[in-house]
Formats: sequence, structure tokens, C-alpha cells
Amino acid sequence: FGRIPHPGLKYFGIALFSTVAARLVLNPWAFEYEPRGWPILNWILYAYGVAAVCCFVGAKLLSQHEITRREPWEMRFYPWRAFTYAALIALYGFLLTFALINLEILDFFSPLNDAAWTPLNLTMSIAWGIYALCLLAIGIGLKRPSLRYVSLAVLMLTIGKVFMFDLRNLTGLYRVLSFLGLAVALIVVSLGYQ
Repeated sequence: FGRIPHPGLKYFGIALFSTVAARLVLNPWAFEYEPRGWPILNWILYAYGVAAVCCFVGAKLLSQHEITRREPWEMRFYPWRAFTYAALIALYGFLLTFALINLEILDFFSPLNDAAWTPLNLTMSIAWGIYALCLLAIGIGLKRPSLRYVSLAVLMLTIGKVFMFDLRNLTGLYRVLSFLGLAVALIVVSLGYQ
């Protein structure tokens, strides 16, 4: 589309990105494929990581040409004026990265017994908080409000998980560490937003 400005190329690419994101994010058989490989360095990192990177690169490339090469008849495919498909593809990248983080944590703890359930929940909450902080740092660094909003959404999801789920199921030191991690994340976010 960057070289040949035919709208069909743009919409076909958007359909492919949408199909890949739906296929990977809504995949109920993610842990039935064997063998998985090493912890972290496995097919999950390959499949979800490559797809997420492709989404980010595709969003960047599309954002360079999407608005300047928009035909007048295409306006009916844009629900509102500020909407761009590049932002939608970037959102797919963030969702695939979030799924990658969760699947890697679940894969890492899967060979362990039921006693690993508490560290798994704590690790997942910490990973979500770190992901939100990374998105916030990138959003502030690149001066992108949309990244800060995605960061805020992930942080709210993390806070909801900690208060609704972790507090009920964690005990002792794990509960304290969960609160401590959440407190540090909230302080860093409040400083970042100022």
C-alpha cells in the first residue's frame, strides 16, 4: 500500500491482521500443542511475539499513508473522524503482547503441582503491573496519549485483579508482596502522569 496506493491492499492487510489476532487471542487450544520447548524460549514466544511485532510494524507503516491516501468513498468505513485502522492494528499488537505474557507465565508454572497456584497468581499480577508501567514509559517517551490510555486500562485491570481475586486467594507473605507491588506501581504511575 505504501508503494501502490490501492485501497484493496490496505483492507486486505487489515483483514489479515484481524484474522491473526483473533486466531491467536481466542485460541482455546494454546496448551495442547507439543512440544512446547524451553521455558520462555518456545513456540509461544515465536507465534505470539512474531505476530505482535508484525502488528506494530504494520501499524507504523499504515499510519504513514492511511490518512493521506484515503479516498472520499472510504469515509463510510471509518466510524468516526479520529479513527484509524493503524491504531486498531497497534491495539492488536498490545493484545497479542498481553496474551504472550500470560501464556508464558502459565506455561512456566504448568509442570508444577497445585502448590504453584499462589506464585502463579502473584507472578501474573506483577507481570501485568510491569507491562502497564512499560506502556506508560513508552507513551510518555514517545508523547503518545493513546499508549498512556492503554497503560491506564491495563493498570486498572491489574488493580481489579489484585483486589477482587488475589486478596481472596493469597495469604501471608504473598498477600503482602502483592500489595507492595501494587503500591509501588501506583506511585510510579502517579509520578509518571505528573
